[in-house]
Amino acid sequence: MVRCASLFRQLIALFDRKEFYRLVIKHQAERYVKGYSSCVQLVGPFYSDAFLSISPS
Repeated sequence: MVRCASLFRQLIALFDRKEFYRLVIKHQAERYVKGYSSCVQLVGPFYSDAFLSISPS
C-alpha cells in the first residue's frame, strides 16, 4: 500500500513545533488566551486556504 502525505500535512510539516512553542513562551503569546492556542491559530488559516483552493466554486 502506497501512502502519500496530503498537501496540508506537507505544509504543516514545514513548521518546527518545538521552535514555535519556544517562541510562544519567550514572547508570552498565550498569556491572555482563553480559547484557541497559538498553534491552532497558526494552522487554521492554512487549513481553510488549502481546502478553499481545491473546492469547486
